[in-house]
Amino acid sequence: MHPTIYQELTRIKIADELAYAERQRLARGATRRETRPIDFHSLVGQVRIRLLGWRAGPPSRPLAIGA
Repeated sequence: MHPTIYQELTRIKIADELAYAERQRLARGATRRETRPIDFHSLVGQVRIRLLGWRAGPPSRPLAIGA
C-alpha cells in the first residue's frame, strides 16, 4: 500500500473515532439530565424569590401552639 493512502486512511479512521466519541459524550449527557432528581426545596425558594423579589427571604416558620 502506498504511504500516502495509508496516511489518508489513518486520518479518516481517527476522524471517525473522534466523531463517535463526541456522540457517546452527548448521549451520556442527555441520559444524565433526564435521570437527575428534582430538588423541590431549592426550586420553591427560587420561585418565591422570582415572584416576590429578594425581600421574600426564607419561608416563615409555623407558630408554636400556645405561644
